[in-house]
Amino acid sequence: MARRRPALLDELVEEIVLRFPADDPASLVRAALVCKSWCRLISSPRFRRRFREFHRSAPMLGFLLDLRNNDDKSYIARFVPTSSSCPTHADRRGFALDARHGRVLLYTARETDHPVLPRYDFVIWNPINDQVQELPAFNWYRHSKAPWKAAVLCADTAAGTCDHLACHNEPFLVVFVGILIDFVFVHVYSSETRTWSRVITDGTVGPPNCWVSMTGPSVLAESALHFAIDGGRRILSYDISKRSLSVSNTPWNHRMGKVDIITGEDGRLGVAGVEGYKLLLWSSCAISPDNNDNNVRIWKVGRIIELDMMLSIDIGVPMTTFHVVGFAEGANTIFICGSDGIYAVALESGHVRKAHERTHFFGIVPYVSFCIPVENGRRIFRYDVSMGVMVVLTALWKNTRMGNIGPIIDKDGGL
Repeated sequence: MARRRPALLDELVEEIVLRFPADDPASLVRAALVCKSWCRLISSPRFRRRFREFHRSAPMLGFLLDLRNNDDKSYIARFVPTSSSCPTHADRRGFALDARHGRVLLYTARETDHPVLPRYDFVIWNPINDQVQELPAFNWYRHSKAPWKAAVLCADTAAGTCDHLACHNEPFLVVFVGILIDFVFVHVYSSETRTWSRVITDGTVGPPNCWVSMTGPSVLAESALHFAIDGGRRILSYDISKRSLSVSNTPWNHRMGKVDIITGEDGRLGVAGVEGYKLLLWSSCAISPDNNDNNVRIWKVGRIIELDMMLSIDIGVPMTTFHVVGFAEGANTIFICGSDGIYAVALESGHVRKAHERTHFFGIVPYVSFCIPVENGRRIFRYDVSMGVMVVLTALWKNTRMGNIGPIIDKDGGL
């Protein structure tokens, strides 16, 4: 009779695999293919929980590019992987608006019989397990293309009772913010009640003709959702717990063009902009109301990243320009677009790498989440980083005698 392997070995294996990089899900899959014991260990709920708790911050698995279908002029959200995983469907019909806590918010507009009330169909998509949830139809008054924006977040964000490590299957909220002339309308959808509700109507945005930028997703900081208005010159904030609106300034100047909202130091609100070949990062250090009850923020420059020192570019060429197009909340990565493609700037390391060749797109929405193998009764692979890797791993899988266990996508958000 074969000698039973000591339990200590499994504990050592778990501690080693626990330290695998979170942004390389394929390494976990390869480890799970070693033997039955490792597969059960890695795909167990206990390991998945420990893996999230050990790494704390979810990695950026990719980003969605909003593109236009040349055939019917509809929008397509294309998932571009930045790690060793990608969804089963790289393209999704609709416009990607926001992504947070493991969910992606998409929308499609349908014309109705009403002259100014088109129907907006919002969809929640989980790229990891490919689950899609359609929200009830929502009508928004569209007069002269009145601007609006929407964001998705965990329902427990306001209470502060969730660490957001594994809440992708928990209740969520969708916050819709629209501006009509100088009035702001806020509607909130709750997955628990499955209804839209008007929370607040206020006229706090100041002069008419303000517009909410749709080129980048919202940012969650300081217990509020923040949206860029006036091309990044000001910030419209919706406090989730107080259900109140406020408008504040940014450190924008005419030399920077468009700026984007980010998460600054210590989780406070921040702003990023490019001036010449310098990526400037500001952090909000103080806020106080002015005589018109608007919030005046005091900004300080936290860091300056020299892009010409990090990239191989032709300095001085007029076409060599950069502007901020997105921010990966939680992964501390800024996306900038140049004349030759999209670049990802990791704020912690300062590393800059090229993320995509495309320069013409309508928006970019980074996707941040964990991706961990799970145990299932089917012996197949759904996806991996590339067909080459998939073929190798599938071949290894077929050559092992592991019974009826196999890592695939399931409702818990694993492979």
